[in-house]
Amino acid sequence: MYSPVQIANKFIELGVAMNNPITPMQAQKLTYIAHGISLGHRGLGLLNEPVCAWRYGPVVPSLYHCLKHNGSGTITNKVADFSSFAAAPDLEAYANQVVKSVYDTYSRYSGETLSEFTHREGTPWSQTYHADKTIIDDQLITSYYKRLMARDPTCIGL
Repeated sequence: MYSPVQIANKFIELGVAMNNPITPMQAQKLTYIAHGISLGHRGLGLLNEPVCAWRYGPVVPSLYHCLKHNGSGTITNKVADFSSFAAAPDLEAYANQVVKSVYDTYSRYSGETLSEFTHREGTPWSQTYHADKTIIDDQLITSYYKRLMARDPTCIGL
């Protein structure tokens, strides 16, 4: 598993390389979606921290605090990451594939639109938030993304 900053930095790098930098909200939502896709596809999460059900959607608090100084502007530089985690080569290749697929599929949407996607009725955020819980259980995320990918295999190019 990765720190949320490591995954977000992969999205930030892609955005800069594609001349389409992402915003903090996009980084947060794309990181969450990548975690969900990985859980639904392989039963293997990408994040080593829990995702929380905040008012405005699924959020990894540590990532939020790393990005909040950007406000709603775009991010053009990687975020400082103080984790010492180094992934095994096979996990690294898989994580990069997931991130690239999620970026290719979802980066065209604004942070607000991505937030709307994650707020829909029946989403893991919705189930957790409306139950007055804070942490979104990975089992909820796994189940949701398995169903999503079964209904629409084109939602992610893995």
